[in-house]
Amino acid sequence: MRITVRTLAGMLATLVLLFWIGYSQLPSFLYHNGYQEALLKWFPKSEYAKPAINSLAYELYDQTGFDGDSYMFIYPVGWSSSNSSNTVSIEQRKAVIDKLEELLDRYGRTPQTADVSFHLAKLYMWNKDWDQAERLYKEVKQYQESSDRWGLELEKFSAIVESRKMQPDKTPSVEGVIRIDGNPVADAFVYLVDAESNGYHSPPYYDYPMTITDEQGRYRFYDQEPGDYYVGVGLLPEQVAGYHLAQTAEKTVSVEKETASHYNVDFAPQLKAISPASGDVIEGNEITFQWEPYAGADYYQLYITTILRDEGGKYVGSTTTLLTDQKHTGTTASLKLDELTARVYEGGKYVDEKGNVEFDTQGLLGMLYPGGEFIWSVEAYDSGGRKLSSSAGYYLGEDALAPLFRISEKERLEGDRLILEKRYKEAVIAYEREGDNDRALRVLAKLTEHGVTEADGDPEKALAYLKRIKKPNAGDLAAMERLQAEHREP
Repeated sequence: MRITVRTLAGMLATLVLLFWIGYSQLPSFLYHNGYQEALLKWFPKSEYAKPAINSLAYELYDQTGFDGDSYMFIYPVGWSSSNSSNTVSIEQRKAVIDKLEELLDRYGRTPQTADVSFHLAKLYMWNKDWDQAERLYKEVKQYQESSDRWGLELEKFSAIVESRKMQPDKTPSVEGVIRIDGNPVADAFVYLVDAESNGYHSPPYYDYPMTITDEQGRYRFYDQEPGDYYVGVGLLPEQVAGYHLAQTAEKTVSVEKETASHYNVDFAPQLKAISPASGDVIEGNEITFQWEPYAGADYYQLYITTILRDEGGKYVGSTTTLLTDQKHTGTTASLKLDELTARVYEGGKYVDEKGNVEFDTQGLLGMLYPGGEFIWSVEAYDSGGRKLSSSAGYYLGEDALAPLFRISEKERLEGDRLILEKRYKEAVIAYEREGDNDRALRVLAKLTEHGVTEADGDPEKALAYLKRIKKPNAGDLAAMERLQAEHREP
């Protein structure tokens, strides 16, 4: 068989073409089949090199909740957490940091590895290694693509770590000390919230001026616009465990031009609640709260937190409200459950974009209702009305809720169960079957006044229910008076 030169040349060209096609597709093959290290060794400049490095890094990020943090952010009118599911220790994060540093040493610190450097900077930041975090943020800023990609986050985080440095040639707008039980707290986040702003953004890294305390627990803000601000603090859960933000004489700090304003933040030991304890089930018609005395307290007030769960029973949050207006001078308080059940506040009706209706449960069933689960807390105040401490803690999830108790289900009506399941139409029918039961009539009045569908309710019918109550309380009488005035009834 004779092969001509032309044929041989064609075969060679075909082989070269096939080899070139195979070689050019090899990076894709290696990347999509998990051979990331081989790809980076043989094709370091391939378009797949950057995602390959990120893929190796992501396996490490997963060990730390993808470089998330677990700070609690507490300020005079509320608190929040940045990542409720993150419980990574400093040691765990340090182990991942070491592996990421090895990754960068192996493949170089280039635009290809800039994303890894950015996430590594955040890990250093959460471990309070400010110098390393600052170094890496500056490194990432050199690479335009990554700088653009991480935009606001890169800008804010780098500004936070840089803000820890004192500026001797400037007068601080605001300065102060953060203390826990009288001891200065180093490396705490501190931020300012405009007292006139509507709402609150959590986590606060991106929306508010933020800095970091020095070794003496001192913080400083420079070049702030004049105005009134809340001072918030970011701490780890283990730092605030057993402590509560003490109320200052002024809730806000006033910033004026070219004048240093001072505002210290103190966390005091928590007041200790004794009973009911976690797991207690309250039987009968009386509940007794007991707590330890708190130094300097003139009186105490009780609060109730209602646990919120979704349809599957999963914890989704909580709401807290004052249990009664009473100021207790001792360390015990005994209250009647039927009176607390009858005490409802003006909880409203909420309609979502799909037309689903939801009511505030306590607004219907009362402060403490049969079958409900609650957390209680007590706050201590001095003679001037300043809050000294509270038994309420700052927590990240359901496991930390305490003291959580339940009210016995023995007195629960069928309508109550349907209310908890948000089956309001069926609840109306069930309450109607209760006849002249005062509690059933009270809930019927609320449901009927607002309506259990998107449509408005029937205030006139609600008034009729209220008039049937045999032993109306102050809330019932006030509701009747309001409805009569609205509808001009004699």
